[in-house]
Amino acid sequence: MGFLFLFLILFYLLACVGLAYGISKNLRSRLAKVSTWVVVMFLATSFFLSRLLPEGTPECIQSVIYAISTTWLLYMLYGSMLMMLLYIGRWVMRIAQKPVKPIGLSTYVAIFLAVTTLLIAGYINAVSPRIVNYHVGLNGKRIVAVSDIHMGHGVGKSDVEKLVNIVNEQNADMCIIAGDLFDGDIAPVVNGDLGGAMRNINCPIVAVMGNHEYIGGDPDRDAEYLRGLGINVLRDSAIVLNGYTIVGRDDVSGVRFKGLTKSIKEIVPDSLMNNLIVVDHQPYRIDESVENGAVLHISGHTHAGQVWPMRIFTSMIFKLDYGMERFDGTAAIVTSGFGTWGPRVRLKTVSEVVVID
Repeated sequence: MGFLFLFLILFYLLACVGLAYGISKNLRSRLAKVSTWVVVMFLATSFFLSRLLPEGTPECIQSVIYAISTTWLLYMLYGSMLMMLLYIGRWVMRIAQKPVKPIGLSTYVAIFLAVTTLLIAGYINAVSPRIVNYHVGLNGKRIVAVSDIHMGHGVGKSDVEKLVNIVNEQNADMCIIAGDLFDGDIAPVVNGDLGGAMRNINCPIVAVMGNHEYIGGDPDRDAEYLRGLGINVLRDSAIVLNGYTIVGRDDVSGVRFKGLTKSIKEIVPDSLMNNLIVVDHQPYRIDESVENGAVLHISGHTHAGQVWPMRIFTSMIFKLDYGMERFDGTAAIVTSGFGTWGPRVRLKTVSEVVVID
């Protein structure tokens, strides 16, 4: 995974260099050429630079830089794909001995407009959450499950209010939040009280920590904020609700950051092992839920890839990266999540709230 990550970064930076070179060679003015290189290289590194902003930087500036830097990643992803198709087409035409026009500035403008149109459609899709229903057999109980809200610079108060309204309309017996409530830094959430609307959810709420709570640096602080909203935060612990034992696994990031983790058998006493529902942010430990006879396993994290073609990689990494599948007597559900990481864009995936009957 580390090698793949480094390869992707190198490919991304080379693509940015190629873009700057391709545009600048079509410009006559030296100032325009230099400006092109400066702008493209700034955008290329803006995502990394955004992580180095000094403490106390106004949140409006942080939000703008976050939006620009993460959206740029998608411009490069889809722009590179279109350029590859263009070069393949030119190669085919040369083999066929047909005339090939040089790539000019108008080509880059056309690609920019095409990607912009695609991302606008992806934004509309991302802010239009859908309800996805699964039937498991819960003795007449109804669970609303949601994951990956990612409150922060990209997902704001109005989004959380929309989520609360959707949850309340389902008349559920409980609401389960499978991690990544925050996008990392909790400061914009606290300062804007982005999670405040969750106090209005009309059923008991259970939540677990996700990897982004660990990325934010202080999952203990995040958990305390959530408890202040009336949310039962389970960190390798369990609670009995409506006749079910809800087991909240601490995210596997806890192993990397703290070196600690517990098995289900260590969390749940034998007397409560019946009617087990396991909530675990990343869907790595589904097998353990099956081994312990869980009725239901709920995860998130994958975003179902969030944007095409990223699901190719999530489906390679996880046994189940989206949807519901039964393993022996356990129904495992992995949701694509309500919010988004980075750009507020979804392509070939949906923002969703899961209703389990």
